[in-house]
Parts: sequence; structure tokens; C-alpha cells
Amino acid sequence: MKKWIKKIDEFFFEKNPFILVLLEILLFISSIVYLICVICKYYI
Repeated sequence: MKKWIKKIDEFFFEKNPFILVLLEILLFISSIVYLICVICKYYI
């Protein structure tokens, strides 16, 4: 099962490296939003 998932991962990342970039950007944005929320909670 894990080998199968790994093969799918390899396929996706080899064929579509932009998916990886997209995921990174999404993570980055969500972390920024989280940070802003935390800061707002502390200042309110």
C-alpha cells in the first residue's frame, strides 16, 4: 500500500511539480493567516 502511494506521489511530483509549489504557497498563506489571527487575539 505504501509503495503504491509512493508511486503516485512520484508520478504527481514528476509530471506536475507545480502542484508541489501550489501546496507550498497554500501552506505559506495559511500560516500567515494563522499568525495574523493570533496577533489580533493578543491585541484585542
